[in-house]
Amino acid sequence: MSTNYYAHVKKVDDLKKEIEKLLHREIFIEGYPFHLGKAAAGWKFCLQYPIEHPQPYHDWPSMKEWLKDKIIKDEYGKEISYEEFIEMVESLQKVKEPTNWIKDEWDRRYIEENRVIINGYVFYKNDFS
Repeated sequence: MSTNYYAHVKKVDDLKKEIEKLLHREIFIEGYPFHLGKAAAGWKFCLQYPIEHPQPYHDWPSMKEWLKDKIIKDEYGKEISYEEFIEMVESLQKVKEPTNWIKDEWDRRYIEENRVIINGYVFYKNDFS
């Protein structure tokens, strides 16, 4: 089982709600909320490497700084504190990942093309939510 986490910006959330109220329907803002990554049992936390330009962060320390004024929620809408998120990500970086899931050339190529390890933190450049 895995859980995705997202960064929300209060002003954008409030504006989105106002527009939805006026239109009487839900709206979708591409790239929002911002996908932070995924936690899965037995795996390192998979961080989303930003492909937007300009990039809001480029490694774990700059991501932590960028997140300080954001609202962090899981895919079910449950809000978690900044401190809770940081602790979860940092503790999951200590997990020894299994390697037996790499079955063929496609898996190996997927890793080579999408996975980036920056100072021990696993980032993925593709959309994996």
